[in-house]
Amino acid sequence: MASFKSHGTGIFKETIVNSDHPVMKGLATIESWDESYVHSKHNTNRIVLAERRDEKGNEPYTWVREAGKGRVFYTAWGHDQRTWGNPQFVALIENGIRWAAAASESNSSRKP
Repeated sequence: MASFKSHGTGIFKETIVNSDHPVMKGLATIESWDESYVHSKHNTNRIVLAERRDEKGNEPYTWVREAGKGRVFYTAWGHDQRTWGNPQFVALIENGIRWAAAASESNSSRKP
């Protein structure tokens, strides 16, 4: 979680910061027009996979975390068809859903 700080729109390009994570495997950076949110008081209980970097700083744009017996995948991408039409974004969503639906490592002994 975080607190809303500001909001804008424009063409943004992410910076992948964790290319080894299964969600990011095989993906190239995304550049697209989108809506941008800037937050403060970021929760540190997550693994940041990609950031949006600009003169205001680095904003976590795609991240994952484990929550109880489940997994959480989040991306700030996806405001409209300009991003949804990007094959890299669609691949990111697919990878994120597949990762979140898999058994978490800390709960891999649970029964399906």
